[in-house]
Amino acid sequence: NGESVKQMQKRVVSFFLELLENKQSHKKTLLVTHAGVIRILLNYVAKAPLNELFEFKIDFGEIKKIVL
Repeated sequence: NGESVKQMQKRVVSFFLELLENKQSHKKTLLVTHAGVIRILLNYVAKAPLNELFEFKIDFGEIKKIVL
């Protein structure tokens, strides 16, 4: 009975939007997280449908940079 992908997306995107709202208090933010969260963020920024989540390939230890 874990978290569904939709629930995870809601939680991660909510956190991401909160970071963006507080952008004035910091210039850069570093997030260290796992591939699931990275995929959800890339999916959200790309405005892709959730069923394309695994189209975003993340290698072990890979660094992804999102510039807004």
